[in-house]
Amino acid sequence: MHYSRKIYFDQKPLILTDDIDDYIRHQAEATTYSRYEGATVAHIRMAQEQLAKNECSGIVIKESNYDEADSALQSVFTSVIAAGGVVHTPTNKILMIHRRGVWDLPKGKLDEGESISECAVREVIEETGIPDDIDLGEELHRSYHVYSFKGKDVLKTTYWFNMRVSAEWPLQPQAEEDITEAVWMEKDKLPEALNHSWPTIREVLAKTGIK
Repeated sequence: MHYSRKIYFDQKPLILTDDIDDYIRHQAEATTYSRYEGATVAHIRMAQEQLAKNECSGIVIKESNYDEADSALQSVFTSVIAAGGVVHTPTNKILMIHRRGVWDLPKGKLDEGESISECAVREVIEETGIPDDIDLGEELHRSYHVYSFKGKDVLKTTYWFNMRVSAEWPLQPQAEEDITEAVWMEKDKLPEALNHSWPTIREVLAKTGIK
């Protein structure tokens, strides 16, 4: 059973996989990516440096041992867990938020003592102001991205869930989280919105059939 993990550094991906050829067969854009053998701490740090350069579009690291790759990542980055959701209305609109100039999905960091599913529901409610009327569905996807915070390089893993609500509730964007809009968006409006979004968000919505 092959594995692959895609970690975004801003808009650029670092791919960890046990089979580069198989990955490229399914993701043709990866043919242009630089390649390393072995998910060592040194290679991950080198990849991070290369991805910061304009000429680098992505990197693939071949590593047959998933646990070894995970251990190296934990050595390089501070780990943060988050959760959020794709919220559907009965009329198939999607709950979207506008934060720091881009369209996003509601999500946030895991609090101590709560489960990942509890975090996902809580964050959707807090960031959009909807009532606790969420039918939590299956886990859709896990996304990964690296960012800097207070001098540390952080690897955030976000767990995404399908969710449903019974009505188009009034929305109140959470201003203290820099959210300026929260809207129930028609699906035919999503492709244009996703042109002004993050690749992780496009991937999550693709899992629901929206591209």
